[in-house]
Amino acid sequence: MEFCELIGAQPWFNMNMLSASVQEMKDWMEYCNRSEKTSLSNQRKDNGHAEPYAVKY
Repeated sequence: MEFCELIGAQPWFNMNMLSASVQEMKDWMEYCNRSEKTSLSNQRKDNGHAEPYAVKY
């Protein structure tokens, strides 16, 4: 069971647009949520989490 499930929390994305780019936000969304095979979803799998995190916000 994931930690967020234990405490009833929902993960979300937060990006400071003064220090980050739209591309960086897109990459984080792809890494966390993409179910199709891409370089970033494959990296997530290599990091030990094969299934998408399904971050909603």
